[in-house]
Amino acid sequence: MLLYQNIIGKSNFSSMISLLKEIIHWFWGTTDNLFLVLIIFTLIDLLTSILCLISKGKLSMQTISKLLYKNIALFLLVGVSHMIDAYLVGIDNAFRKITLELYIIYEGIVIFENASCLGVPIPKALKMFLINLYSGEDDT
Repeated sequence: MLLYQNIIGKSNFSSMISLLKEIIHWFWGTTDNLFLVLIIFTLIDLLTSILCLISKGKLSMQTISKLLYKNIALFLLVGVSHMIDAYLVGIDNAFRKITLELYIIYEGIVIFENASCLGVPIPKALKMFLINLYSGEDDT
């Protein structure tokens, strides 16, 4: 048994985990695939941004803090969009879905920019596809 489970007791620990899950579900909605993709893209963005900063020699606690603040704000906005859907408009995840899709595309663009900064060749067609998705333009 883990130390924290010994201190607070197994049933209290399970209750705390259940409460945390309920709070997360209340604020962010379901942990659907879009939400999980955003989490993964955000982590990849954070890692590639740090690698890019290291390669440029500009890594500092201040820049890491800014990256973390940006990601916290991003997830707070996803929560706000869920609250608008669930408690103000009453539409089932419409605004939340749009918000998630927008930030997934944004994070994808940032990941490609960071990879490019690290010297990874990025296919121009793929980069333009993401930029067009983000800007809402259509090639047809």
